[in-house]
Amino acid sequence: MYNLTHLLLGGNKLKDSLMSRLGNRTLESQVDYNTLTLSDNGIRSLPSGIFSNLHKLTVLHLNNNSLTDLAFLAGSLDRMIYLDISFNQLSDINDKAKHALDAIGHVIVNLQGNPLKCTCGQLATLNWFVRINVSFKGLPSLTCQSQNGSTVGLLTLLHEMQQVEIECWSIVIMISCIMTFLVLCFVLTIIALMYYKRWQIMYMYYSGKKHINPYGYEQLDQTYDAYLSYSDYCKDQS
Repeated sequence: MYNLTHLLLGGNKLKDSLMSRLGNRTLESQVDYNTLTLSDNGIRSLPSGIFSNLHKLTVLHLNNNSLTDLAFLAGSLDRMIYLDISFNQLSDINDKAKHALDAIGHVIVNLQGNPLKCTCGQLATLNWFVRINVSFKGLPSLTCQSQNGSTVGLLTLLHEMQQVEIECWSIVIMISCIMTFLVLCFVLTIIALMYYKRWQIMYMYYSGKKHINPYGYEQLDQTYDAYLSYSDYCKDQS
């Protein structure tokens, strides 16, 4: 086993229960792996750093699984030259995975067949695609779901990043304006209600002071409270 350089475990339906038990312990002694194949196993997630002790690993096949994140990339994978994560359930690439791929440098990544999204929420990922040294296999054929739900070519979108950023900022500004308008409407509604109910509010205010004698005189027993108000029309008639 110590001279084993290629380990093929594809199509065994290992799934998450077995993979969660593996951790680093099962793989840490097999330090001579160059190629590891875990494709078509129904794997939905892998422990962070599960491959961190495979310092000689250069090719990793994880295609045809159900991965939703790339947490397993954490660790030392400096010699990685090919990573196949095609036909999984990846909609975005999280920050830790981006940092890990940046650290690896020149590596070929196969992302084909993933339900990638290219909405404003993935703007940071789209910018990352533009600036990194990572090569993506079949990049011209990669597609993603845009803001309006349509499918667009990822490569075409990357060439129009400036326009994408303008559209995203336009959406942010529009949402901010709508929120400001709603808050303003709410405040004006409260002010209008207070003005409409001003006499009732004043009555409640003075009723609350009925047991307070601001002039120091002896408090008089009162059976009924009354508050009279006159409109400008009544004043004119008097």
